[in-house]
Amino acid sequence: MKKQSTKILVAVTLPLIGLFALPQLGAEPTRPTDSDQTETSFMFRKLEAVNQINTGLATEDFQLIKTGGTKLLELSEDAAWKVRRDPLYLHYSSAFQTNVNGLIKAAEQESLGDATFSYINITVSCMSCHKHVRGVVQVSSAGLE
Repeated sequence: MKKQSTKILVAVTLPLIGLFALPQLGAEPTRPTDSDQTETSFMFRKLEAVNQINTGLATEDFQLIKTGGTKLLELSEDAAWKVRRDPLYLHYSSAFQTNVNGLIKAAEQESLGDATFSYINITVSCMSCHKHVRGVVQVSSAGLE
C-alpha cells in the first residue's frame, strides 16, 4: 500500500516539479558567455545540479539525484552563495541546506516519495529566497537613483 501511495504522490507531483524546474526534461541550461557576470555562472551551476535531480526523479535514478543534491550542497557552502547576511536570507539558506540534506538521504535510501517531497521543498525555498533577494536589491537600489 505504501509503495502505491508513493507512486501516486510521484505521479501527481512530478508534473508540478516541471513548472519550477527546467522546461524540458534533460534540457541543458544555456551556458553563460564570457561577458556574463560571475553571478550568472554560479546560477548556471545551480541549474545544472537541479537538472540532474529533476532527471533522476523522473527516471528513478537515485545516484543522479544524490549527485545533483551533493553539488547543490557544495554550492551552498561556496562564498558566492553567502552574498547576503540579513536574517531572512540566512533562514532561507539554512532551510535550503536542510532540504538538500533530506534529498540526499532519501536518494541513499532509494525513497522516491521522500526525494520528491524534499525536491519540492528545495524548489519552494529557492523561489522564496530569489524573490526576497530581488526585493531587497530593488528596495536598496531605489534610494540610490
